[in-house]
Amino acid sequence: MIEKYRRFFQIDVKHYFPEPSVALVQCADCRLKYFHPRSEGKSDLYEQLERFEWYYQDEKPEFEYALEKLMEKKPSSVLEIGCGDGRFLKKICRLFPVRAREYNEKALKKLAQMGIPLDEEGMKYDFVMAFQVLEHVEDVKGFLDLCVEKLNDGGYLLITVPNNDSKYINEVDVILDHPPHHATQWPKAALYEVARIYSLDVEEYYVDPLRFEHYRAIIDSRRRTLPLGDLFEQSGGVFRHLVSAIDRVLAPFFTTSYPIPDTRMDACIKKAEGEQSHIDASDENAQCGLRQRVSSGLGQCGFDAGRSGRHAPGRDGTVAF
Repeated sequence: MIEKYRRFFQIDVKHYFPEPSVALVQCADCRLKYFHPRSEGKSDLYEQLERFEWYYQDEKPEFEYALEKLMEKKPSSVLEIGCGDGRFLKKICRLFPVRAREYNEKALKKLAQMGIPLDEEGMKYDFVMAFQVLEHVEDVKGFLDLCVEKLNDGGYLLITVPNNDSKYINEVDVILDHPPHHATQWPKAALYEVARIYSLDVEEYYVDPLRFEHYRAIIDSRRRTLPLGDLFEQSGGVFRHLVSAIDRVLAPFFTTSYPIPDTRMDACIKKAEGEQSHIDASDENAQCGLRQRVSSGLGQCGFDAGRSGRHAPGRDGTVAF
C-alpha cells in the first residue's frame, strides 16, 4: 500500500504503518469490514489529495439525490456532519436553514467566510447528512452515536459511503479504499445492521452511477489481464499512449452508447429559488423533479428515525464492530 500511494498519488504514507502488515477483517455478525491495526488519515493526507481536481467535486449525483430528499421532506433544520469547505451547504443555504459540523481548521475558515453557522451543543435537526465521512473514521460507534443524537424524533438521516458490493470495487484495486484513507468498508448488509442497532427505519437504499474515472479504471484493470498487459506499467507510458491512439481510431466501430447522467442540481435550485426564497414546512407543493438513477457506484442509506410518530430509541446501544 505504501508503494501504491507513492506511485499513484506521490504521497508518502509510511508513517501511518508502524506494523509490517495490515489485515482486512470482516465482522461475522454485522458484515462491516475494517482494517487492523487501525490507521486513520490526518489533515496532511487530505491536503495532498486536494491537489487532484477529482477529489472534491462541486457537483455529484449524491448531492442531487440529497437535494431531492430535502425538497421531499421540507425540513425546518439541516445539519451536515463532516461538510469540509461546505460545497453542498453553499448550494442549499438559500433554501434551507443549514448548519455545519466540521473539525478541519482550514475548512472552518472557509465556512466562516461563507457565513454558514456551525452546529452547537444541544442542537437537534430534522435532517442530518454525512457524505462519505463514515468510512474515514476509526470511532465508528462514536460517529453514529453523534448522527443519531443530533436527530429530532421523526428526523431523517442520510449517510453515503462507497458501495463495497460494487463490481467496480471488487474488480479494481482501489488504493484509496484502504488505510490511511479509509478505515472501514461498508457492504449493504452493514448499513442495514446500523439501522437495526439504532432502531431506525430504512426508508430507501440508493446507489449512485459510476463516474467516468471509474470506467477508465475498470478498462485499465482489464487491459492488464491481457497478453502484454504488463507493458502498461512499463516503457514510460509509451505503450499506453500507443494503445490509446488505437482506441480512438477503432472506438466508433466497437462502441455502445450509454446515457451519461446529467447534472441538474443547479437548475433545480434555481427553479426552487424562483418559486420561493425559503421552504415552508407546510407547503406540500415544493418539489424537485430529480430522477433516481441506479448503477453500481456509491451506496447510500436513508435512515428515518421514528416514522409514524414513533420515537427513536437505542441511542445508547453498542455496535459490535
